[in-house]
Amino acid sequence: MKVNQLLFLATAAAAVTSSCQKAPVSEQEITKAVTFSSTISNQVTTKAAGANWESNDAIGVFMKTGSGLSNVLASNKQYVTTKGDGNFNASSTTEEINYPADGSNVDFIAYYPYQTTITNNIYPVNVADQTQQNKIDLLYANNVTGANKNKPNAQLQFGHKLSKVELTVAAGTGVSSLSGLTVTYNGFNTTANFDLATGTLAAGANPAAIKAKTTAGTSSTLAEAILLPVANVAGAKVEFKIGNETYTWTLPSSTTYEAGKKYSYNITLQEQAGNNAAIVASGNITDWTDVPSGSYVIGKDEDNGGTTDPVEQTLYEEDFGTTPLSKDEKFKIADFKGWSNTTVTYSDQYAKADIRTTGTIVNNHVWLPTTGNSELAIEGINTEKSSKLKVSFDVAIGTSKDFDLQNLAIIFNGQTFNPESKMILSADANKFINVTVDLSTATTLSANSKLSFFSDIQTNKAGLRIDNIVLKGLK
Repeated sequence: MKVNQLLFLATAAAAVTSSCQKAPVSEQEITKAVTFSSTISNQVTTKAAGANWESNDAIGVFMKTGSGLSNVLASNKQYVTTKGDGNFNASSTTEEINYPADGSNVDFIAYYPYQTTITNNIYPVNVADQTQQNKIDLLYANNVTGANKNKPNAQLQFGHKLSKVELTVAAGTGVSSLSGLTVTYNGFNTTANFDLATGTLAAGANPAAIKAKTTAGTSSTLAEAILLPVANVAGAKVEFKIGNETYTWTLPSSTTYEAGKKYSYNITLQEQAGNNAAIVASGNITDWTDVPSGSYVIGKDEDNGGTTDPVEQTLYEEDFGTTPLSKDEKFKIADFKGWSNTTVTYSDQYAKADIRTTGTIVNNHVWLPTTGNSELAIEGINTEKSSKLKVSFDVAIGTSKDFDLQNLAIIFNGQTFNPESKMILSADANKFINVTVDLSTATTLSANSKLSFFSDIQTNKAGLRIDNIVLKGLK
């Protein structure tokens, strides 16, 4: 799914006379103060600490012109939601941002959590201390351009820039209690520089043992960690310790942690690791883009080795990018450059499908129109040595025509699969539902597999929107 994002509405407030301390616009040219209110996109939690802002949460805001932060008019101004209700105001008169009186256009960049000192536009990230995760959950927005006193309404779209990992740890054979459990990520980088001008995170540094935040439940313990994104965790280990007993989990070599995504695992600790059930935790999508990542049974260390059995893995996923298109932008499959997964190739032999948003759906998605046959073809997915495949995706209809889901064809390496029959009524247009299609009978599994979503002009009278494609299998 999409990196879940907070939507902030910048609005003009009453005229003020205090200086905003910005150049080159003079004090006499300043007329209107900027305030911020907030909503949560798609009613999805986006804050590390929960579904809502907390009292006195603070963001840092830059008002500028030009590219990056080359011409800053208001630098690192602190805005606070005093009641935690999402309504942000300047923390003091000296922090207040004002629109230029001449009506000239300005842009905004914002981040959370606020830091008093920002040097050379660099936000220093440090995830070594996990005890207060809301203090290390970096959010960033830079999408608002061309705002001015005459059109102040603007939506700042905030996205997570770090990764989150959640482990639900249960006691298995030979483990009587999880009391006192500690969970440590060994060898992960703890610091990095985030460039507020470009929105990029530099390579991590200072590897160290990162102790996850643990919360004991009735039958399991939740271990949470916010980590720096990493392309390959090959050889990385997670250590579980109860008293004098140690259990070590070596992460699968294919594991990657991407910015804005939450990875969920079920972990069972026992004295001797047995065969794992390939079960992925189910539940509501919560505050990040959720990537359920499997179940593992971890045996007690005899020589600090630990063992890991293969389970269900995510083989491919696509959410069509974290930067939303405007409602007027539409890109054919061959022309779109904002794919979140760039390890595969995308095509539409009919040149009918496109990537777009719509007035009520702010996330990018693929549109399969009613005007002809269309497809989204994805080639280059590695399914070699895997089994029991299944593909899930979000789907919605776009017009006032009913549509039976079984008329959507899922083609995998030449085999056609169809969702179970389910009528989507016209009254539910533009409302996504999640669908899973069983591909376990696929006969061809290769390192260059092809997955297609095909729409036939004879049966597609409504227009189809598809988003958040995830292919999973045992491997």
